[in-house]
Amino acid sequence: MTLRHHRTVVIAVALALFAASLFLPAETFITHVAPDHTAGRIETMPGWFCAGFGWIGVIFLQPAAMGWLANISFFAAIFSYAEGRHVRSMILSGISILIAVVFFRVSVSDPMPVLFTGQADVMNRPRALIGFYVWIAAFATFFLASWFSVSKLVWPIHTPTADG
Repeated sequence: MTLRHHRTVVIAVALALFAASLFLPAETFITHVAPDHTAGRIETMPGWFCAGFGWIGVIFLQPAAMGWLANISFFAAIFSYAEGRHVRSMILSGISILIAVVFFRVSVSDPMPVLFTGQADVMNRPRALIGFYVWIAAFATFFLASWFSVSKLVWPIHTPTADG
């Protein structure tokens, strides 16, 4: 396999992980209407909901929704990796991981209002589910592949023989 084929495989794996994260449960949280903090129900959000509506939280400057911005740096990392700019791809995918993890931690400490419900719902005590970790794995795929390329640990193009 040539280096170009390796890049294609890495991009396909990362996009497959990203697509899988859209169909998996990404987050669970307890929702409640203030001031009744004891009554609440457990909600689960699939990845497609987070990806499709996360930008609304960004527009309304909700700190917990800023993790959605990791998707932008992820797609920038894809284009950088496809162009062979491995250092840039490594930096962008590292930024994606950092944004996703940091702002998920922010959502744990700062409950986010549920927008457009007509009530004063808030998302309390979020927990990451498998979709979140698969989403992070998509970012890590580019980070590791770029790191291998940058550190010259690129997969061998030819296999050594007994002759050398």
